[in-house]
Amino acid sequence: MAPEDRRGVADAGASETGVNAELRDRLTQSLDALHLDRSPDLTRSKRSERRGVEVRDTDLRTPEHSEVLQLAQLLAEGAFTCEELVQDLLDAAGRLSSLNVYAQRFDDHALACAREADALRRAGRTRGALHGIPVAVKDVLSTREAPTTANSRVGAATLPPGDAPVVHRLRAAGAVVLGKTTTMELACGMPDRDGGEAVPRNPWEPDHWTGGSSSGSASGVAARLFPAALGSDTAGSIRTPAALCGVTGFKPTHGKVSTAGCLMLSPDMDCVGPIAQTAIDCAVIMEAILGQAQPRTGDTVGLVGVRIAAERERYESPDIDPAVRTAFRAAIATFESLGATVDDVTLPGYEALRVASRVLWTTEAFATFGAALDTVRPPTRQLLEVGAMHSGADFALARRAIAWGQQAMAQALSPYAAVLSPTRTCLAPLLEEATIEWQLSTHNHTSIWNVLGFPAVSVPMGLSADGLPMGLQIIGAAGADRQTLAIAAHYQSVTEWHRARPPLAAPIGRHLQRPRGSAQVVAS
Repeated sequence: MAPEDRRGVADAGASETGVNAELRDRLTQSLDALHLDRSPDLTRSKRSERRGVEVRDTDLRTPEHSEVLQLAQLLAEGAFTCEELVQDLLDAAGRLSSLNVYAQRFDDHALACAREADALRRAGRTRGALHGIPVAVKDVLSTREAPTTANSRVGAATLPPGDAPVVHRLRAAGAVVLGKTTTMELACGMPDRDGGEAVPRNPWEPDHWTGGSSSGSASGVAARLFPAALGSDTAGSIRTPAALCGVTGFKPTHGKVSTAGCLMLSPDMDCVGPIAQTAIDCAVIMEAILGQAQPRTGDTVGLVGVRIAAERERYESPDIDPAVRTAFRAAIATFESLGATVDDVTLPGYEALRVASRVLWTTEAFATFGAALDTVRPPTRQLLEVGAMHSGADFALARRAIAWGQQAMAQALSPYAAVLSPTRTCLAPLLEEATIEWQLSTHNHTSIWNVLGFPAVSVPMGLSADGLPMGLQIIGAAGADRQTLAIAAHYQSVTEWHRARPPLAAPIGRHLQRPRGSAQVVAS
């Protein structure tokens, strides 16, 4: 569809779908700003400096720091069988069905796979590091048990039958797939409570949203219905629900993990990655879906002397939730207590890149699904029509800004092992407040790392006075996925936020020995 035709579609449906003049003006002003933000000051960092020693997590790869490894050890010791574990988790899912975690459950097939895993273990054989570990996958990934719907009548009919490569590798490592988790429509919509949709709910407070679009994956991990799940991330769809549900979610370097067999929203930004309790859990899942083993050689290097960047001034503004501001300050202090040096930086072209990312993914999403505007739900139509607003010139400008930003950001951050920010600078909204305006708000600090391609992980960094989780985002250099997760693991080795449990949570089948957490809230 030509750019002028796309604008016509948006104009025709604006009053109907709520894509109003105020939003259009805000986007236009943001696009105009791209022309102005093209000369970043890179002099704050010495360009000849390097990141220094590599951070590893070897000494943290223990059951104490990983629910997946703890379950694997208990299964290996015969404390319980895989079938018992799977049955308990399926029973718990029935008791907590009001959370709407599952789009489809594979009960019979999962139990059959569990019995097979037990038989192999009795015969002295195991498939891999995840042998007998229950997992779930977002309903945008192909599985052999059932079609992929992406929570839409449009569906994902173009996806090939059978398992997506990442799902195949999970099974090859021994994982048992329990089912597909709920997602926002086409991985880009918002909750539609009036359209008969089973909206995922936050186990910390069911009247609040989980974040999206990997909603069921994050809610299910938080509610202890499975120890790990796969999600997809276009502009924060793994990290946002991980942050709002109090779990850990990892977006790998763009292109590192296969997206074959995954519903594609924006090929230039889409990633597949894990959601789990801890960074070590995410690292173990990453190794499985990459078919790679963690190197065991070399000494582990902690965070002493490691340089980390943080744009503190940006997160001191009055529109940031006070609890998030307090928690972020405490997270920085934690890194400093571990021996890291945290430098104040100004990230080049940050706002321009945030707008460019929105232009890119919404335009690509409209190009893919724009023909189905009359079929999708109103919130999805709203977001797709944001893409219809952009002209070809807008899209080309965004691509130039991104190419410039990749070089400028890599250069500015070359001395640092990681960058810190809040994942979201607000708390989980009430379901009725989870609107397109909320989704496109400046509280989102995830999308620019998708367009730049850098790996990023969200880890729990506190609870508000009302008991809602907050997430810390740790961004690494492109390709430094293992190091990024290792840095997160060192942070979690001295904090307790990832051990806290929401009110609506089932113990993982009575089997984990770790008690329910009692982490203190962050005063606002």
